Amino acid sequence: MIQATIDKAAGGLSSDARLLPARATAAVLVLSMALAACSVRGAGASSSTEDKSPSGRMAERSQRDLMPASTPGARGGCKKKESLFGHIDDDGLGDRVYHDWIRGGPVLGACTGDGRTDQRPGAGMSEELRIVDVQRDGRDEILFGGNSCCAEYLDAAVFRKGTLRLVLRPKGEPLLLVNGIVDDGFAKAFGCRTRSDGTTRMLVKASARRTSGRHFRWTRAYLRLRDASAKRTSVEKGRTRYRGGAYEVAAGLVRAC
Repeated sequence: MIQATIDKAAGGLSSDARLLPARATAAVLVLSMALAACSVRGAGASSSTEDKSPSGRMAERSQRDLMPASTPGARGGCKKKESLFGHIDDDGLGDRVYHDWIRGGPVLGACTGDGRTDQRPGAGMSEELRIVDVQRDGRDEILFGGNSCCAEYLDAAVFRKGTLRLVLRPKGEPLLLVNGIVDDGFAKAFGCRTRSDGTTRMLVKASARRTSGRHFRWTRAYLRLRDASAKRTSVEKGRTRYRGGAYEVAAGLVRAC
């Protein structure tokens, strides 16, 4: 059971997903040990905080403290930072993204191939940074955030019209992606799936709760991403019987992005 949990510790990310090598190794080791411990003791997290965005759990940096967005041709600040390469705009040039602790707070930053740069408040302790192309349209989404002992909490951002924009739900709250054990017998995971029509690739959030013994109740929500907005289109619910833990059930409901 523990090995299966470790194998799924990437939270629905494929080998195409990019994350910092040092952080990738550390994240898997830490999350693996934490999940093993939590499966025995429970996460110890309050369910009242399970749906709070990492940006909301820690006061965001004032935009005045950050470097303003620049125009093409400017010299960016990514060269001296540990960053990920991706394609966050649609010009075909390689871009860089970083999530770092700068001047006493977390900062998410980007430097595009044509010289544009931007920063926005980061989240958590700047532990997590990933780049994925959910819709496979050639423009990557940025996942960033922090973690607790047994789960990762990530927000999403995109680069549009020269600025980093937080992906929001219809009512204005940040899109929150959770991967791990939230509470004793309750876990969440995220990934991607293609709808049955075979044409629409969507982000998926899954959860599983143990009801008794080997019985679990699960939910799977599909979200359509469009620029900096995420809208839930449908939800599936069900019950299952499984010998393992809640996290394995939740992770089994999603596929790699």
